[in-house]
Amino acid sequence: MGRGFWIAAGAAFVACAAAGMSQAGPTPPLEAGKVRVRYMGVTTILIDDGHTKLLVDGYFSRPDRWQTLFGRIAPDVDRIAKGLAAAEVERLDAVLVAHGDLVHAMDSADVVQMKGGMVFGNESVRQIVLGRDATLRAKGRLAKVTDVRVVNPYQTFRCGRFTVTVFPVGHSSPQLYHGRVEKPVLTPTKAGRYSDERGYAYWIRHPDQSFLVHPAVQLVDRARTGG
Repeated sequence: MGRGFWIAAGAAFVACAAAGMSQAGPTPPLEAGKVRVRYMGVTTILIDDGHTKLLVDGYFSRPDRWQTLFGRIAPDVDRIAKGLAAAEVERLDAVLVAHGDLVHAMDSADVVQMKGGMVFGNESVRQIVLGRDATLRAKGRLAKVTDVRVVNPYQTFRCGRFTVTVFPVGHSSPQLYHGRVEKPVLTPTKAGRYSDERGYAYWIRHPDQSFLVHPAVQLVDRARTGG
């Protein structure tokens, strides 16, 4: 096993500098057998070994504060396309979603519609994807049904040479919206429809490096202790 490091969403910018992750500008060629990690803002992180591309969260729309608090929000397809283009993302194999909050999950279906791959997350994430597909279908813009897979705590799965293990996490405090997403979210909608008190951190292993991508600041007891 190669080097490993921890990426926390709240400290991702600092982690980029400390771990040598790229943030902006032209992407240099990737050395064979190596892994590149690119921080793309908020909790969005691109992990690439030259064969397989994993995207954590994939949040690009970023509606303004006034609209988020008092209006109705929806994925901004132009901003999503520009964000992916800026990072030179031509295709994806997986989008690993932390949980059903808007800054993690809102754009996930659109990202996969544009660049392929499969969404991984909890049941709240699945409901958000189903709702977005239904919205796009009603507008005649659904290119294909978005592949989404519900994963469970401590489950392990493979994506290319990456091995991913799921750890349950609680939401950081304070939390504006409470509860879980229990039915498809049609857009545009109120921001409060995106709420999830439980989510996932992802331990991503590769022969070159390993990463714990942790979107919140709280692990449940078993994840902390390894029990």
